[in-house]
Amino acid sequence: MTIFGVGWDELTLERIEQFLADSGPEPLLWEAKGMRADRGEVRRQVCGFANSHDGGFLIIGADESGGLWSLDGVEFPDEPPLWISSVVGDGGVTPYPDGLDTRSFRRADGRYVAVVRIPPIATPPCNAHGTVYERVSGRTISVREPLRLAALFERGDGARTRANDKAALAASTAMLRGVGHRDHGDEFIQFGLGVAAAGYEPDIASRLFSQSVEQDVWAVFEAVLRTDMLQPHPPILTETTQDSRILETERNHTLGDSWSLRISWDGAIGIWWTKAITQTVIESIVDGPIRIAWTALEKMLGSLGAKDPHYSYLTIAGGRFPANPRELPQWGAERPKLPMVSRGPLAGLVTDDMLASVDRELQRALGEMAYEPEPSA
Repeated sequence: MTIFGVGWDELTLERIEQFLADSGPEPLLWEAKGMRADRGEVRRQVCGFANSHDGGFLIIGADESGGLWSLDGVEFPDEPPLWISSVVGDGGVTPYPDGLDTRSFRRADGRYVAVVRIPPIATPPCNAHGTVYERVSGRTISVREPLRLAALFERGDGARTRANDKAALAASTAMLRGVGHRDHGDEFIQFGLGVAAAGYEPDIASRLFSQSVEQDVWAVFEAVLRTDMLQPHPPILTETTQDSRILETERNHTLGDSWSLRISWDGAIGIWWTKAITQTVIESIVDGPIRIAWTALEKMLGSLGAKDPHYSYLTIAGGRFPANPRELPQWGAERPKLPMVSRGPLAGLVTDDMLASVDRELQRALGEMAYEPEPSA
């Protein structure tokens, strides 16, 4: 539901007119501008709303006179959604508010009324060409007070730290659950991978237990299982707790890939994998099951309404790698492991370059030199 009394997809020009007719001066959640499509003004308003806790709406093409509003519209250089996306993107507003959207309505003489929905960014402060703005009652102002600017940075830093910590906990929890529920020996190679985002759409806990997310998660998890050479894949066991949803392969499954997936009420997702192998090369694990798992978890984050940036944690345990002639550090009381590898902030895409960097870091953790690409000149 929006401030206009209907859902975003149901918004009409009549609803906007009715909303303005019943409204007074612009409060915290909306701003109306007329006369012309001004690039600098759009960036300023988007930045201000993005730095707020609740975001807001920018109405372009609305004029007020004597307490009465009219929606005459303005001329845009391009289709309003494309023009606004271009103005805000390309470094105009940094970081770009994840989820920003525009609805436009054609008026006479090629003029449009546009409504921009601006979500709050997960990691403030947002800036417009280097200047930080924020929304106060009825107006958007530049942030000049050092203490206020520091508070915005602190909010952003806190969101990043929490996401990083949640990803690490999801990885370790997935590993512990996998180890505790499988009849695999300590010699088998396995990993735990956790991901989390710095921000989510409202009501993340309710979203986790919705039918739509349930269907998305099942589809992604079954796609993961179909990557196993041994088909058909084993039965999927499920478990629901007050704060999580768990899907995993049958616990006595000892052939092919074994998986355990846990999605927590706070949006963090952890996955555990193992196979009855005791020796391999890092590259085959990274470009195989780790790529599959990481890609799947990013898709699930999208279903949960996660916002950029994302963070991930990975830990590998058990088995032997050819590059490792010595004893590995101990994981827990008895299981050898590689040091945990973290990545973030990420933009929600698993790329070849990211996986290659993980491969190199794990190789160095095993005592084998893996050179990083030479820095650009």
